[in-house]
Amino acid sequence: AQVAARTEGAQARTRNAAAAKAAKSCVEHARDAYSLDERMAEAYALEAVCSDMPRGFLRMAGLTGSCARSRPLRTALTLEPANPRILLIEAMCTGGKDAAGGVARWRKVVDAFARASATSAGKPDWGEAEALVMLGEHHLQRGEVLAAREALERALILAPDYDAAKELLAAYSPV
Repeated sequence: AQVAARTEGAQARTRNAAAAKAAKSCVEHARDAYSLDERMAEAYALEAVCSDMPRGFLRMAGLTGSCARSRPLRTALTLEPANPRILLIEAMCTGGKDAAGGVARWRKVVDAFARASATSAGKPDWGEAEALVMLGEHHLQRGEVLAAREALERALILAPDYDAAKELLAAYSPV
């Protein structure tokens, strides 16, 4: 849904329709997943953030906040309170533009990824690059260019084709 919302060249109406369709599909897949295993915490968290996407419209750090209070997110946090991907989604749902609070919130998520053990083959391994980009963005909002650069470069090591990291890094790099 986030990729569909960022599609270049498409008209806003087309982008929004594609993103809304992808968000709806995300919710359906998340519900299917936890109907098979009710302890699948990440599925609850994904349902929470995908349910909020049509309203908050896909600004990674600027969701409306309604998913922060959602039952699926509370369930996910109850099942796996230290899961870094669930903490990532909680931070996304919290949103807001408070740079100081944002740095602390995203630092907590990045640190959770650092503490987490590597996933095993066949299990999803996602979210760390996104957390680093959000940390970098909040450092930039505070004028902390070196800290932002470090976070963004770490994100690009994990995901070399991550356009959001490339764009932020290019926007604040000296010519």
